[in-house]
Amino acid sequence: MPAPTRLIIAVTGAQGTGKSTFARALHRLVRDELCQDVELLTDIGAVVELQRQGASWTARDRVLAFAAEHMRRERVATAPIVILDRCLLDALAYASVLGCLQTDEHKALLRAAAVSLRRVALAFRLRVTADYPITGAADESPALRRRIDDAIEVLATSLGVTLREVAGAASDSVRAAYGQVLTCYGSH
Repeated sequence: MPAPTRLIIAVTGAQGTGKSTFARALHRLVRDELCQDVELLTDIGAVVELQRQGASWTARDRVLAFAAEHMRRERVATAPIVILDRCLLDALAYASVLGCLQTDEHKALLRAAAVSLRRVALAFRLRVTADYPITGAADESPALRRRIDDAIEVLATSLGVTLREVAGAASDSVRAAYGQVLTCYGSH
């Protein structure tokens, strides 16, 4: 099977839906089954947190930092298959729900997300299915998570992005997603 030029797979969803767990499991399966170089890009939150300057960290600062890091990661990814445990659709949903960006910033993020998502071959969506406990200040309320979840769907539709629903990080879901990756890989 010829290698694709670049197959980008993104996982989207609100905080706590299992995006990173799902992305890691899918990465292992794709790497092991296809014997292919697969780049997994995770832990964006930790990277963004390291960029934090000073005690003030507004929602605007955070969304813009996430967006910049998403775009940087997409630029430097080198493997023929890249799996992102988040995508610009997430940052756009947060910006939309929180209303934290100025109009020109929001429009720029919307344009960047549209461009980024056109490069994504498969976008897997993990929905909020249960409220997980709030254990620290960084955790979002269940109500906010549901609003983000709804915004992801609305924004994807407005951008013409097809989201492939995933029932969670369970092995059956990962195996089903892998089947979709194989189909896409073969036609890419």
